[in-house]
Amino acid sequence: MKLQTVSFNLRGLRSGIAMLHELCDSYSVIGVQEHWLRPDELDKLSVINCDFHSAAVSGMKNSVSSGLLTGRPFGGVGFLWHRSLSGCIEVVNRDPEGRCCALVLKLMNRTILFINVYLPCFDGSANYKSEMHFYGGYIANILESVNYSDCIIMGDFNFVCDASHCGYRIFKDIFDEYSLHVCDNLIKSDSATYVNEALGQSSCIDHFVVSQSLLQSVQSVSVIDSGSNFSDHKPIVLDANLSLTPPPYKGVKERKLYKVRWDKGSLSEYYRMSGEFLSVIPTPSIDTSSKTECSTSINFMYVSIVNALSKAERRTIPRVPCNALKPFWNEHLDQLKCDSIFWHNLWLSADKPMSGTLFLIKRSTKLKYKLAVRQAFAQHENRYDDELATHFLNKQIPEFWKTWAKKFRKNANSDVFIDGTNDGEYVANAFASHFNKVYSSAADDCHSIKRPFMSVIEEHDDNATNISNDITVELVDKCIQRLHVGKASGPDDLSSEHLKYAHPLVVVQLCSLFRTMVIHGLVPDNFGNGIIIPLLKDKTGDINSLDNYRAITLIPVISKLFELVVLELCSEQFMTDEL
Repeated sequence: MKLQTVSFNLRGLRSGIAMLHELCDSYSVIGVQEHWLRPDELDKLSVINCDFHSAAVSGMKNSVSSGLLTGRPFGGVGFLWHRSLSGCIEVVNRDPEGRCCALVLKLMNRTILFINVYLPCFDGSANYKSEMHFYGGYIANILESVNYSDCIIMGDFNFVCDASHCGYRIFKDIFDEYSLHVCDNLIKSDSATYVNEALGQSSCIDHFVVSQSLLQSVQSVSVIDSGSNFSDHKPIVLDANLSLTPPPYKGVKERKLYKVRWDKGSLSEYYRMSGEFLSVIPTPSIDTSSKTECSTSINFMYVSIVNALSKAERRTIPRVPCNALKPFWNEHLDQLKCDSIFWHNLWLSADKPMSGTLFLIKRSTKLKYKLAVRQAFAQHENRYDDELATHFLNKQIPEFWKTWAKKFRKNANSDVFIDGTNDGEYVANAFASHFNKVYSSAADDCHSIKRPFMSVIEEHDDNATNISNDITVELVDKCIQRLHVGKASGPDDLSSEHLKYAHPLVVVQLCSLFRTMVIHGLVPDNFGNGIIIPLLKDKTGDINSLDNYRAITLIPVISKLFELVVLELCSEQFMTDEL
């Protein structure tokens, strides 16, 4: 296994998040500096990528606790690591000031200590020297107190490794004492890690420092130059050729969730292709007397319809990971991003000229892209402000609080610990056991009404064929149009859009399926499948208590459609009160 570690000064999470998404696709351990998050916002790093976990410390803890926060946000460091390493990683230190964070990666043949730093900016004052001595001692204390075989110190040191710089002289004594080596000699001489085009400044102030035991294994240190990076720092990557053997990952493999982008696909192609796939599905036999044969025929037709719609969608409609979606994104931003990356790559191929037409176009396209993202994000954040003001002035209190909830309510992203553990398999089984008890209790209540309900069914059993004739193509189509779009799919991975945008042949096929189900009193086996989602009842309560959750079940969309058809036909029988 090859060790690839990245250090990246975000210059604010908003500025670096696009680049951070790209880094998560290629690297397993990422150290970030200047995320600018408050202590209550650190969980935002955990949702960057569903395959990554995080540990971080805020640089604004004292400022937030001492009074109103003024000025721009600042500071903070943290780590992101792939979830396959979660069983091997232990966070061993967090600096209260938000300038240092350390963790240990425990492998079968070695233990690697990672230290991530964001050191003070140089100003030549006595206070600067005092702070540098303090953090030099702070890092030395970590090196003394933690057992490790290899060490990697990374981050924004805010000094160049030159004997003329007092910050470097202070840390060089520590590097020599603990046999640590700066890896700057492996970086190309023309690759600066910090570039401020507005000020015309560039320097190499982000570094990797490794222990003597690891130095021989380091193959290269490279700087990533990307057009999607809004930070004035560039990510640096350390490649080490190590024979690492991590313990096997025992957790449950999480299902990667995708969003079907109906707004980006070809609906006409989906319409055409769904018609082709649906046209070859045979109609189930109605005259079959055997229940087993009827069940097999109904199941076959249901699965065939689902497969036909799924196959047509996957060939014509794009899917993107859910964590890649940004609610404020639009096609204009897509085009600006493509322009920025195109001219940036062209600038790189021209050997990075710092003046001339190409440089000006590259800088202009990047600034336009950056400004457009900021404006789109601001519009998204402020979209409810006018509505809030209107409801408040008109004294429409319920509407005011509904809008308030839409703007400020956030989902709980903290890990859930049941009986002291957050192991995915154990937590899932605990919820399953808890909701099973609730279901069993509800099922007992059904016995009192089961007999009269079955007597009604028996009375109409002889007229099943007549009842099935009431299920018409027009009725099924009417119920399809009543389905809401934008809802989560069930276990069959179909949503209402699959039915709404498909060829009209799907209405004929479903009508035939529903008639057969009514005549024989059978439903597809997959109608009994569902995905149970635990929802938090009270976000201010104990999120680790099973009693603080209620369950909702995502069922197949065709099952939901059948319920609408039955409700349309039998609404009078289901009415219990005129109110």
